Amino acid sequence: MRNEHFIATAWTNGQVHGPDTTFGLKIPYDDRARFFDEGWKTATLISDGKVFAKGVNIDKDSFWNNKDCDESISENISEWLRNRRYAPWPVRKPPKFRLTPARAGEFDVTRIP
Repeated sequence: MRNEHFIATAWTNGQVHGPDTTFGLKIPYDDRARFFDEGWKTATLISDGKVFAKGVNIDKDSFWNNKDCDESISENISEWLRNRRYAPWPVRKPPKFRLTPARAGEFDVTRIP
């Protein structure tokens, strides 16, 4: 499974890109079932070998059963996107990321140029 991956898109709560804007990653519905386990309570995201988001809550009905609510949201994701200058982004041009499973519940995240 190491060579498998999926594509996630940066997400915002729809507010103007200000200091209180919440960011996250949109995970395609079909990839949730393929790459995530409903027994996991959280997920961990890693970039450049360092954890940047630990304990991302995926233990919610909306994550698993709602095709329209496909966001992984966390303060750490918001901070990481801002620190890397991936956010804010131009209107209708959110960055995309390749997520590759590293271990159970852990994903390596790489920006797609």
